[in-house]
Amino acid sequence: MKIDICMTAVRRPDLLKTTLDSFQENLFSNFVVECAYVNLDPAFGDASDEASCEEVLRSMFPRVQIRKPETPSFGAAVKWLWGQAADNVMFHMEDDWICLEHMDPQDIEPFLRKGYDAVAPLTIEHHWKRRYPYLTDKEAWFSLFGKTIYRRVSALGTSPKFILPAFANAVAELLIPSLDPEKQQARDINPALAELVQSRKCAVLTRGKRTPMIRDIGRAWAAEVGISKVVTGGETVWNKENPTL
Repeated sequence: MKIDICMTAVRRPDLLKTTLDSFQENLFSNFVVECAYVNLDPAFGDASDEASCEEVLRSMFPRVQIRKPETPSFGAAVKWLWGQAADNVMFHMEDDWICLEHMDPQDIEPFLRKGYDAVAPLTIEHHWKRRYPYLTDKEAWFSLFGKTIYRRVSALGTSPKFILPAFANAVAELLIPSLDPEKQQARDINPALAELVQSRKCAVLTRGKRTPMIRDIGRAWAAEVGISKVVTGGETVWNKENPTL
């Protein structure tokens, strides 16, 4: 099965190498990787860290296209990356996860044949409800006697996942680059995008006891170096306690 890789990254070469090594061992080596697209934002680190990231990427992927914008923007990064999807299923990822379980085409293809537009390896952050075979989120439905009633709707998010190229392109077309690409999937922030996402389904890939197949390591890094994330009105701002980053 041929795939393309798309990845958001910042200037953290050690974290990037840890991420890529784990995915190479458990996932990339089991697929035919045609090309990798990487958005390398100028956040954290310095020029030497950026050069080290490029070295890591080029050693991992024979064909890689690296975009280096002048200012960092997670929303703009995902919009560009998902807009690159063409003939192959795209595996979207970020530079701060590790792959815990083996994955190969036989895990993914059955979901695509059943009509799913994306397949997400299970993470703790999904807060997955087992009665749903696909990712969901809560959405305000209506108010009754002053109480808000919620319903479950299809969700997509931006955690690592396989995405059909046509769906990736459609999402990219609607993404607002100045806003967090995950938060704006809510109806009160980007209604057109929410409508699209909720009309599709992202299957959840699990193993055995349904334990996480990938794990976020970015939160631990942020806590270690003193960085916190604040989202207001769909826009993400990183607060740096350490000004040298």
